[in-house]
Amino acid sequence: MRNPLVFFLLVFIVGQPVLGSKGTMDDWIRLTDTLFANYTNEVRPAYNFNETVVVNSWMFLLSILDFDEVAGVITLSAGMGITWTDYRLKWNPADYNGLEDILINSSRVWKPKLYMITSADDLEQFGHAEFDVRLDYNGTCSVFPGKLLKSSCSVDMTRFPVDSQLCEMLVLLWGLNPTEVELTSAAQEISLEYFTPNGEWKIDKTSVYKYMGFGSPSQTTAFTIHMTRRSMYFIISMTIPVFLLCFLNPFVFLLPSSSGERISYTITMFLSLAVYMTLIGDNLPKVSENMAGMSYFLLMALIYSSLLILLTIFTLRCEALSDVSKFPRWLRRLTRCFKRRGNKISYNKSENVQDVNENEEKEGRKENPDDSLSVSKSDVMTLIDVSLFVVSFLMIVIASIWFLVRYYV
Repeated sequence: MRNPLVFFLLVFIVGQPVLGSKGTMDDWIRLTDTLFANYTNEVRPAYNFNETVVVNSWMFLLSILDFDEVAGVITLSAGMGITWTDYRLKWNPADYNGLEDILINSSRVWKPKLYMITSADDLEQFGHAEFDVRLDYNGTCSVFPGKLLKSSCSVDMTRFPVDSQLCEMLVLLWGLNPTEVELTSAAQEISLEYFTPNGEWKIDKTSVYKYMGFGSPSQTTAFTIHMTRRSMYFIISMTIPVFLLCFLNPFVFLLPSSSGERISYTITMFLSLAVYMTLIGDNLPKVSENMAGMSYFLLMALIYSSLLILLTIFTLRCEALSDVSKFPRWLRRLTRCFKRRGNKISYNKSENVQDVNENEEKEGRKENPDDSLSVSKSDVMTLIDVSLFVVSFLMIVIASIWFLVRYYV
């Protein structure tokens, strides 16, 4: 069936003993007339008022419909199983042709008032009149109300998009003292037997325990869901492109200055990062606590891209200089040093490959490349470009490693 809630309720109804397997309609009418002749649903089912009525409950989850990280609200399709004993609703099956259980509209019997106090919507009671109560001959009452739950959830987006979330739903027994009615849990976990998997979130585990936050623990039960985001979509569509843009930024210094494309390249990278920062920001809650590490990385990437724009402008200003003598003397010396080192390496390699000319050695005509070494504007610009490329590339590599270790390792 398309609706899992309807399917689950049908399973419960069909799985229970059906009316008609024992007894007749006359027996049912006779039994209900007897049971409800002096019955009132306004008083809890305790003969002595100092007795405590025990209510057992458990939750079954059908599907996760939505998890709004920005608003901090999870929407679930779920239901609860609630059982208790009402001494006034007991009978001897032998007196009614073996009739052992019947279905009664829940409005006719006393039932515990359970509310989800973490609701992000209207505070409504579990167990509306449209869900029938099954009465057993020993006085056991069972009802299985289904409900669309909207619960507030504390969101921690620090590790987005590989984050895990913990949602806690608190169910409170409303309006009764702990000495009058005690709420217990029949299971230590939320039932996932009829759960339909969600495309964005994977449930790791669930738990059920007594909540000690306020009031009496016998009145409040916490149902928790531990879930992990299926992050492949966000990694492919957001994370990997952002890292690629960051690693492409330094290559601006390998473009020829004469092409005139450097400044447009860096501005394009900057605007691309700004677009991705907007896209990721739309998927994150607008809070200052537990901010996503990805937000910090994008901010760092924008600052880094802005710095490269300034450095690109600097290289274009250097390219506009007409004479090499206008560069600082220390920069020209540094360029000459690197050029001399490169020439020495080239000279030594050629000396090992070629035969030595004995006549040239005797006459002293073999020249050392260091003897006449001049520095041109092109040499200085090459040193600047290569240095900026290496430094900027190392910067983004170190920043990326730190980011991954800090937030994801």
